[in-house]
Amino acid sequence: MRDYHRPMRPEADRPSIPWWEALLLGMRVFGAMCGVIVLLAGVFMAQKVFSGVYTALSGPEQLDVIFARWSAAVGGNLLDITIQGQAYPVARLLAVLILSLGAVFLGHLALKVILTGTEVIRIMSADLAAFKKSEPAQPADPPADDPVEYTLQETPRKALT
Repeated sequence: MRDYHRPMRPEADRPSIPWWEALLLGMRVFGAMCGVIVLLAGVFMAQKVFSGVYTALSGPEQLDVIFARWSAAVGGNLLDITIQGQAYPVARLLAVLILSLGAVFLGHLALKVILTGTEVIRIMSADLAAFKKSEPAQPADPPADDPVEYTLQETPRKALT
């Protein structure tokens, strides 16, 4: 029968890890914490982008000044197209396009920062020895005694009359 109330082993008998393994473990923890920081920075960036898009969609009149500045920066009235006496402001369209593509780019950048943070966390928390020892998976061969036979059969066709 086991003795569950035995005293603990003295310090000299306890197994210990080498100092370099403790250092590597500390570096992996530090790397995972950096991954968490990058992940949170990406979430903050995404929140800012979506907040700006929400502001633009909920109150477009707030962006009139911004669109006027961007249309003036793009070319202003010089880019207006006149068809049958009607002027169409192309600079305003280009300003909307530039701001929209900028929002898409910033949203994509925020997503990539989030994915980078999660990848750093995944790598730092994984067992690296398992990566080195694993072999690539081989595709499975189909069973030799497959009861279903796949043959191409011609179906008779009726003549069009």
